[in-house]
Amino acid sequence: MKSTVRALFTESELRALLDREESQFLEFKSLWDQSRDPPRPLERRKARDFVAESVAAFTNADGGTLLLGVEDDGTPSGHGYPGEVLDKLFAVPERRLRPSVRCVVQRISIDRKEILVFQVPSAPEAVMFVGNGFPYRVSDHVVHEPQEVINERKEAYRRIGYEQRVRQEATLDDIDLSLAEQFFNNTIFRGRSTEELLARYGLLIHRAGSPAITNACLLLFAKPPMTRWHPRAGIRFFRVAGKERLHGRKRNVTQIGRIDSALAATIPEAYCLAKEQIRRSEKLHDLFFREMPEYPEFA
Repeated sequence: MKSTVRALFTESELRALLDREESQFLEFKSLWDQSRDPPRPLERRKARDFVAESVAAFTNADGGTLLLGVEDDGTPSGHGYPGEVLDKLFAVPERRLRPSVRCVVQRISIDRKEILVFQVPSAPEAVMFVGNGFPYRVSDHVVHEPQEVINERKEAYRRIGYEQRVRQEATLDDIDLSLAEQFFNNTIFRGRSTEELLARYGLLIHRAGSPAITNACLLLFAKPPMTRWHPRAGIRFFRVAGKERLHGRKRNVTQIGRIDSALAATIPEAYCLAKEQIRRSEKLHDLFFREMPEYPEFA
């Protein structure tokens, strides 16, 4: 399967992506050998090996974006390769991986530095980096896993893939497009049409006639009532006085709230409601009193 060249990101979208940190879905890689003075282009074989390992790791996990010509802090640094070397880099997912992987690739310049973009899909079965096993993406690094372990994970996802199933009776009229637009404004793709982004993230599928709506799209953005799409949609909040749940006359569990909206609205509401239940105290720290919550907010 050959890689496809197309415009994945606009310049503003790519700049927003460079402001983010490396993660489960994002990897930066410099194409310069900084051990030399002055720096020289990274050895071509090392660059090809890195592409092969990174693409295999992403595709064996949940997919992701690989940006070549970027320093670890997100600074564009470009490359020093001629065109034929770039062609070989873009061909790596086809030549060095088994089975081959179809990536969408892009060449784009930021501040006169050319960046090479690989958009990597998740593969249905484990992909091998020929000569180097089965890489797997975990957070912002790569580990190696047995082929059967990766395939078991993928099979489990296929069995429980409720979110990707299409609801034949659903239409775009059932989706709160204003909520979806607000949600996508927090991504690097703000400014693109909502329907385009729903398709980009696999939440709706374009078919002949009206688009097909997935369960994931409904859970995230459906208009009320949510129980039309899932009988137990929503979140209930309980507070337990103490460390154990007690029953009967000693019952110590109190329901403090319930949220019955689409997930895109539920998440911020749930955060606020949970935050209200966290007690705070003041502790002396370096001559100043600081407010300390009983639980860290990130938890």
